[in-house]
Amino acid sequence: MGSAVATRFTHDGHRVRALVRNGAKLPAGESVPGDITDQGALALAARDVDLAVHCAAVVSDDLDLCQRINVQGTQNLIDALINARCRLLVHISTISVYDDAAGPDFDEESPLWSLPTNAYGFTKAEAERAVRRAGSRGLSAVVLRPGLVASMHPRSRWGPLAIARASASDGNILPFPEIPYVHVTNLVDAIVLAATTPVARGRAYNVIDGVAPTAEYLTAVYAAIGRPPPLIATDAPRPRFRAERIRSDLSWSPVDRWPAFISELRRAGRS
Repeated sequence: MGSAVATRFTHDGHRVRALVRNGAKLPAGESVPGDITDQGALALAARDVDLAVHCAAVVSDDLDLCQRINVQGTQNLIDALINARCRLLVHISTISVYDDAAGPDFDEESPLWSLPTNAYGFTKAEAERAVRRAGSRGLSAVVLRPGLVASMHPRSRWGPLAIARASASDGNILPFPEIPYVHVTNLVDAIVLAATTPVARGRAYNVIDGVAPTAEYLTAVYAAIGRPPPLIATDAPRPRFRAERIRSDLSWSPVDRWPAFISELRRAGRS
């Protein structure tokens, strides 16, 4: 996601600086090595910026790890941005912040996790609360809650890394009948709109292109490792996530890129 955001803002004529891990280099803009646990690197990355897009997170069942990256890391970033007098933060959250007990239908006003029942979802909800509190310290923010992000970037959790996870496990990597998804290109469009549309300030938005059958996705993933896709329980939950607000407030009009994504997954398997 981060490289796609940096490329888009650079293409639009903005100066871009990114905090990157492991010596990675972005295709566009300036890179500062480090991560969001490194307050010195954050201070360098935040210097003189007008807008920050926070894409960093860890997906794990390890609550301590999620607290360190998703919660404390976000607070570290907030402090650096406020010290640098940044004007706006676009915070990338997730639809996993919603408390399952409030479902199965969710919109942006549905309750978020308040207990660490789900390490990832709870800590991302805590990160959102930190972002909200930052408003009283002068940092405006927009929160985006994407569904499954469809991307074939080498580090995409639902692209190449999904094939790797399927290969390493006998379990089902996605045991739900339906997938609320957003293609990374459409998500970047949403980020640009969130950053440039004044009405978005202080708001949260579900960012979802549509819903796809999980069986279609799993068939493409498991074909890559020469295994039949696992079955999905007939009584598996079917949560629904409303995403009308972003279309209404920001005139977001995503292009249907899901079929192309599935085709790319299949090609990855054949190669």
